[in-house]
Amino acid sequence: MKYIRGCPINQKEIADDFYEAYERCFEGKDTHRDEYGRIVSHIVAIPGMVNGLFAFELYLKYLLGDNLKKLKGKEKHNLRCLFNVLDDSYKLKLNLVECDQRYTLDGLLSDIGDGFIEWRYIYEDGNEKFRNDHPFEFTEYFLKTYLPVIRDIATNKF
Repeated sequence: MKYIRGCPINQKEIADDFYEAYERCFEGKDTHRDEYGRIVSHIVAIPGMVNGLFAFELYLKYLLGDNLKKLKGKEKHNLRCLFNVLDDSYKLKLNLVECDQRYTLDGLLSDIGDGFIEWRYIYEDGNEKFRNDHPFEFTEYFLKTYLPVIRDIATNKF
């Protein structure tokens, strides 16, 4: 790998850094009272979603290794496309995650496969396509459920 400031670039470590950024965005340390007097925590949701989805993408690419060459163009950023060329053992581990009956991994990947791109450009086009195609609820659920699992799979890769 190439070096930045004398440090080697490690794809897994970069994914870990984006994962940490995702977590920090949702810590909600800055508390204040809302208009009803309730104490609320400020979270940085949009950057959190972008960081979480990018971390997920990087973990998938780390696990794919040379199989990433099978994808072209936008496919290399679509979580569903990346997942589809993933080794079956990794797919199985992700599919075994217990989740809410309203969701399936396949359905979530279909709904938010391009979520990284969409969340980055949430401010464009009046946000209508984004609200319809990438609801906050789907992305939040996906990241809370599957991002820690893909990180653990990448960490324990052998």
